[in-house]
Amino acid sequence: MSAPIQTIQKSYFTYLENFIKEHLDMLCESRIFIFGAGIRGGNLLWILKYYHLSDVYFVDNNVQKQGSLFENCAVLSFSEAERYAGKHIFLCPVENGGAILEQLRASGRKEGSDYFNLDFPFNDYRELVEDLKRPASEYALLFGCCVLSSYILDKAILPPLGEFLNEQIGKGICKVCTLPGFYPAIYYHAVNVCLRVQNGPPRCIVMMMEISSLSPYAPLMMGPQNYRQHERFVDQLAALAPEDGEIRQYLQKVRDRLERSLRGSSPTKAENTPEACRRAYKLKYMYHLREDDESVVYTRKILSRMKEKGVPVILLFPPVDYQRGESICGKEFTEKYAGVVKQLISFLDGHSYRWIDASFIASSDFFVPPSSSPDINPFLNAEGQKLLAAFLERQNIM
Repeated sequence: MSAPIQTIQKSYFTYLENFIKEHLDMLCESRIFIFGAGIRGGNLLWILKYYHLSDVYFVDNNVQKQGSLFENCAVLSFSEAERYAGKHIFLCPVENGGAILEQLRASGRKEGSDYFNLDFPFNDYRELVEDLKRPASEYALLFGCCVLSSYILDKAILPPLGEFLNEQIGKGICKVCTLPGFYPAIYYHAVNVCLRVQNGPPRCIVMMMEISSLSPYAPLMMGPQNYRQHERFVDQLAALAPEDGEIRQYLQKVRDRLERSLRGSSPTKAENTPEACRRAYKLKYMYHLREDDESVVYTRKILSRMKEKGVPVILLFPPVDYQRGESICGKEFTEKYAGVVKQLISFLDGHSYRWIDASFIASSDFFVPPSSSPDINPFLNAEGQKLLAAFLERQNIM
């Protein structure tokens, strides 16, 4: 049940780090019970350990987790944690953890001293809006999904790939536009708003074509957290372009998807079994792409819009952990993945653009080790980021 390397969104990392710094004396004097042995709990544990806080246990109401180890820490039931007589504190980073907070309140504990609610409304979208509004000349736009926006927590803190590429390849000129689950429809509206608020068009656009975000099933695969960020981002874009009816129509579509995600569960959040992983891989990486799929339509619209402006668009297919894909799905994974890319290129044929295939440059050694998530996990480790930067330097993309 251990996932030693975590990825965490930038604003949540900052929030947790600031909380620990502010309460460090209290945390140092207490045993820490993290309520929720999941991804967020693992993120919090990593940062606690970074600040040399080691008297940490997990608490979880899931009886299947109780009595096990998560991140090499014992997972207890709430009743077991309550029996601890020394000074202690409960930290609850669980998303929508109202039931857990009520459980803590009902036990007589006080919020702000005995326990803390560390749920957090992600706000990375605010930084994107501000950067699109911020005047710039000779700038480039770099688009992508969570691969570009998440910190990697390993032996040290690895910056998001977007920041790394901006520094190494863009030399600081990129407006990095990325949120988890971003896809071409949102890129398109961000491009249009940027053209309205900037004095001139960008010198180029680089779009990270992470295949899972192009899947016809992408609107069904994300959770409410991602859709809320998309809604807030598109809503603020719409406020910057009140005359744009197209963006307002798309905003309603995002809201509809948010509502649907609140009613159901994501097929990629299925049980962690080999069969569940295979199902998720097929949905995200081995699908049949159609010319009228939303991602294809909006990618073509971006290319056409930029052709009008004389701005080059580079479609970058990022490194892929083919070895992991084949270990889960068999040899057909690589062939079918390549087939999706070939279909996309054929659908975009005749438009003015350049595409760069970096999918084959890295073996599994250059990716972070897989977590329990049924995903290809395209997060590059430090050596992988350097490998991609060196490859792109040779391509002379900016």
